[in-house]
Amino acid sequence: MGLTVNESKNLICKGAAPFFLLADTVWDTFGNATLTEWEQYLSVRKHQQFNAVRPPAKPKRITLAPSGTELTWTWHEGTAETTVPELHIHQMVVLEF
Repeated sequence: MGLTVNESKNLICKGAAPFFLLADTVWDTFGNATLTEWEQYLSVRKHQQFNAVRPPAKPKRITLAPSGTELTWTWHEGTAETTVPELHIHQMVVLEF
């Protein structure tokens, strides 16, 4: 089940229930971190109960891994918006910068 915005445009919802989005802006990590550093960063943020990361720049592409399927997306006020048509176990959304 995906996230949506309610009709009043004041809540993010998961199904019918309000969903609190706690994001961290990743200022310098995208171009400089190794895979191990990324795993450590995401592990710490997960432990701190963050459920999203916000990139500091517009991505060049958004794909699904490992399939490589390219997703259509829009960019609005510093946020990339996309819909994952179907989520499979061990699938990731990849933002390329």
